[in-house]
Amino acid sequence: MTATVETDAAAVPELPPKGSMSWDGDTLVVDPNEPMFKAVTRKALSPSTSNAMQDCPSRWFAEKLTPREDDPFDPAPLGTAAHAVMEDLYDRPHDKRTPTDAYELLLTVGERHPDVVIPTAPLELARWRDKVMLVMSGLWDIEDPSTAMTGQREQKFDQVSVRGVPLMGFVDRVDPVVTDDQQLGLRIVDYKGLALDTPIPTPAGWTTMGDLHVGDQVYGATGLPVTVTVKSDIHNRPCYRIAFSDGTSVVCDNVHLWTVVDETGQATTVDADRLFDIVTAGKDIALPTVTLPGGDEVSFTVTTVEQVESVPTQCIQVDAQDSLYLCGEGMVPTHNTGKWSTAAKLKMYGDDYAEQMRTYALALQELTGVLPVQASLYYTAVGKSRDIPLGPRLLERTAERLVDSWDKHNEYTSTGRWPTKPSGLCNFCPLATVCPAAAARDKPVQPRNDSYLFGEAVFESLADLLTEPAEQEADDYPPPVEPPDEIALGIPGPDDEPGVHEPPARHTSQVHTNEHEESSEMAANKGPWSGTEDKAWEETAQGDLQAGSYAATAAFGLSAMAMEELHAAGQPITGDTVPALAMTLSSLVLEVQTDLSGSANFQRSLNTRLRGALHATLLTMPIPFGADGETWDQWAHEVKRRMKSIAMVAHKLWDNGVVDRPYAVLVEKTTPRPTNQTNSEVSA
Repeated sequence: MTATVETDAAAVPELPPKGSMSWDGDTLVVDPNEPMFKAVTRKALSPSTSNAMQDCPSRWFAEKLTPREDDPFDPAPLGTAAHAVMEDLYDRPHDKRTPTDAYELLLTVGERHPDVVIPTAPLELARWRDKVMLVMSGLWDIEDPSTAMTGQREQKFDQVSVRGVPLMGFVDRVDPVVTDDQQLGLRIVDYKGLALDTPIPTPAGWTTMGDLHVGDQVYGATGLPVTVTVKSDIHNRPCYRIAFSDGTSVVCDNVHLWTVVDETGQATTVDADRLFDIVTAGKDIALPTVTLPGGDEVSFTVTTVEQVESVPTQCIQVDAQDSLYLCGEGMVPTHNTGKWSTAAKLKMYGDDYAEQMRTYALALQELTGVLPVQASLYYTAVGKSRDIPLGPRLLERTAERLVDSWDKHNEYTSTGRWPTKPSGLCNFCPLATVCPAAAARDKPVQPRNDSYLFGEAVFESLADLLTEPAEQEADDYPPPVEPPDEIALGIPGPDDEPGVHEPPARHTSQVHTNEHEESSEMAANKGPWSGTEDKAWEETAQGDLQAGSYAATAAFGLSAMAMEELHAAGQPITGDTVPALAMTLSSLVLEVQTDLSGSANFQRSLNTRLRGALHATLLTMPIPFGADGETWDQWAHEVKRRMKSIAMVAHKLWDNGVVDRPYAVLVEKTTPRPTNQTNSEVSA
C-alpha cells in the first residue's frame, strides 16, 4: 500500500502507486516478478553490493534503475581514467614509468580503454587531462614505479566462493612481496584517488590540506605561526558547505569541529551537524575574532550551512592553546582535530574500505590457494597509503558479513521488499523526496545530485521499466563512508570545482519608461544589461549584470582582447569567432583562478590580476589559429601553466621582500642580447 508518514521533521506526500511499486511503512515494495528485477538480481556478490546491503538497500535498488549520464569530471569517471592509465603504466618497462610517460598514456587512453568517459570539447579535454593527472600525481610519493615489483594487474575473480557466497570483482594489483621472516607472499593493492585541495595559508605561502605534513607551520588565530602536530587519515563522510559573511565558504564533514560565539559572547565548540541545526533554526552564529597574518583583526559570521555531496576529508591538529588555525580563502578560524574512541567510531561508521580489501584477500585465497599477507590502499592524489590488517579474527568477521549480505540480497530480490536506512547520504538518493525514512530524519532532505531524477519522477521512470526487460548494469555503487579516526576538515573534490561564471538570470518584472509601459516587442528585445548602475563592488542590479561592476570590466576586457587577437592575427572577426575566443580566454582565466583560490568569479581581484597574466602570456605563446584540436589542447595546457607560474612568482615577491643580489641567477642563466639591437629596443 502507499503510506503517508507524519513526523516532527517533515511529511512525505501521498503518492499513488506507479505500476507495481509502493511504500509499506519505511520499506519500498516492488513486485519481484517484474522485468526490472533482472537489473538488480546478482548471480555473485561484489564488495560494493555487500556494503550496500549493509547500508540502504532501497537506495541501491533505485540507483541501479535510475538513468543518469556520466560526467567526465565526476569522481568515479576520473578514478576510472586514472586506474586505466596506471594499469598501462605498470605494463611498461621499469624505466618508462615516469609522470611524463603517464601523461603520454593519458593522451591515448580511450583507444585502449573504451569504458573511460572523455570530454570532446578541446578546452574541456585539456582540463580533464589535468584532473586525471592530479588524481594519480601522488603515486610517485607512495612508491617509485620504476623499482616496484608488480605482479598481476586488474586481477579478476568471478568463479570463487567464500562460505557458499559467490564473489565477483577486480583487484587493482596483486604483487609478490617478501615477508619479515623472508618468506615469499602476496600483497594486494587498491587505488583510491582523492583531491584534498582546501586552501591553507602558511608562512611559506598558500598550500592545501592534502599537502600539509606534521611539522609544517600554519597560521593560528593570533596571526602567528603554529605547528602541525597531528594529521588525520583520509575519510569519506556526509559533508556540509559552510558560508561566511565575507563571501567565502569551506566544505567540511559532519563531525568537524567549529568554535562559535553566541550573542552573549559565550564561546563553545560544536560539530558541523550541530552547526547545521543552529543555523537552520535561524540563530545568528559568529566565529571568534582573529588576527590575520598582516595584523588586521577580523570577525566572521556564519551565513548558511547546506548539505553537499560527500567528498574526501582530512584535518590537522596544531600546538595552539585555543586549538584554532586559519583555513580557506577567507582565512576563517577552525578547530583542531578531535579524538574518538576506536570502539565508538567502528560502531557508528564501520570500515567499508577495509572490508573490501579483506574480501579481496578471501577471494584470492580461494582462487590461488594462497592468503595474501599484506593489503594496502593507495590514495594516489595525496601521496598517502594505508595498510589494512588481515588478521584471522578480522577475516572471519568479513566472511560472516559476506554471508549476511548475500542472504539479505536474496531475500530482497525474492520478496521485492527493500528496507531503508536513513543517513547523511539521503540527500543523494533518487528517492530522497518521497522516502518516509528520509523524511523522518532530524535534518530536512535537500536533494543535491542533479544527475538523478527525484520524487514522483523517479516512480514514473522506474514504472516505465516495468514494461521492458532491463539490461544488467555494472556494479558501481559509490564509495563507502570510512570510519573517523579524527574529526576532519572537508576538502572539495573535482566535482565541486566551480565552473565558468554564468551571468545571473534576467530580471522579469515589468519596466516603465516615461510613464508608459514598453511594448511587448521592446521588452523582447531588451538586452542582458541592467538599466540601473551601482557601485563597482555590486555585481548585479535588478537581477542583471550592471555595467559599473568589476565583473563587467572583466567581461568587456576579455571580449575586447579576443577581438584584438583575431584582428592582429588576420583572422575573421564574426559573430562566431569573437564569442568563441572570448570564452576560451575567459575559461583559461577562471580555471587558473579556481586552482589558485578555489573560486571562479569575475568580481574577484584575482581575476583582474590573472587577466594581466594572460595578456603577458599571449605575448610569448601566440594563439594557434588554424591548428588542430590536439595543438589547441596543448596550447591551453601550457598557457594555464605559465599563468600559474606568474601568479606564484608574484606571491613569492610579496613573501620574500628585499633579497640581496637577486640578479645573480640572471648573471648565470642569461645570454647577451644580439649586437644589432638598439638601446631604445632594450629600453622598451
